[in-house]
Amino acid sequence: MSSPDDMVQMSVIIMCSLSIAGAAFIMFSFAIFIDLRQVQSRRLLFMLALCDLFVAIAYLLPSTSYMCKVQAAVNIYFNQASFLWTDCIALYVYASHKYGPKIANKFVPYFHAASWLLPAASTVAVAVNSAWGPDNKATTAYWCWIDGDMDHAWEWRIIAGKAIEWSTIIFISIMYLCVYVDIHAKVEQSPGAQLLLKNTSTNWRATEKKLLAIPVLFVFLRLGGTARTILTMANSSSDMLWIRILQALGDSAQGFVNGLLFGVFTDKVLRSYKRLFRELRDRLRSGRHSYVDYDVDPVNHK
Repeated sequence: MSSPDDMVQMSVIIMCSLSIAGAAFIMFSFAIFIDLRQVQSRRLLFMLALCDLFVAIAYLLPSTSYMCKVQAAVNIYFNQASFLWTDCIALYVYASHKYGPKIANKFVPYFHAASWLLPAASTVAVAVNSAWGPDNKATTAYWCWIDGDMDHAWEWRIIAGKAIEWSTIIFISIMYLCVYVDIHAKVEQSPGAQLLLKNTSTNWRATEKKLLAIPVLFVFLRLGGTARTILTMANSSSDMLWIRILQALGDSAQGFVNGLLFGVFTDKVLRSYKRLFRELRDRLRSGRHSYVDYDVDPVNHK
């Protein structure tokens, strides 16, 4: 019979593997389809997928004495970068909707500065103070993060990710709710609103569901880790198997969930792959087996 630790570790391995696949799918789609690379929001999403990929890889690293520091460093840096890119995408969506893409694009350099430099500062601070190490399963599933036995461990946990994680939950909920409410209000107030809703019901419902799903799923994924953090702060037991498995699955799942939301369930991506498969089928049927470059303009390609 498997031990509790084995069950937690298996949960992490399964979900990290799915997250690596999800992040790789977003990045691969971005790389081969020029029409996706021309969209600024997809460029931001590529950065998020890159961070999610490294987070999943970090969780799969062995927690040996030397690798523990490597795991903690990669974990601290890319988890915070992932949270910040999630914030940036939410802000970009809001700014694009409210002020237009031209204004929203001006924020992009600041997105890069904040998302790459702030985690670097936090990681360096942890390294200089030798604050990383095994968490003793107090607030993580089993991976290395902040040394659970050091003085002021809680302050370092806040610095090394919890502050950004909790602020991200609040920030993206506000941003996507504002976009959702504003779009709903504009549609309802526009002339012929009912006709517009009828003609665009499919696209609108898909957008509506995604705007609501993003913050809800993000909060759900962080339930296990947040619950364990609160229980530990209250000096209560946080070592129950079910809550450890919930955290193991949730903390490891962002790459997988983003791969579904922004890849598998995104019409633009699916249309690009359908076009690619049609091109392959047509070339196979015509008997031409020469090298095919799929980095083409989908509008002008014949």
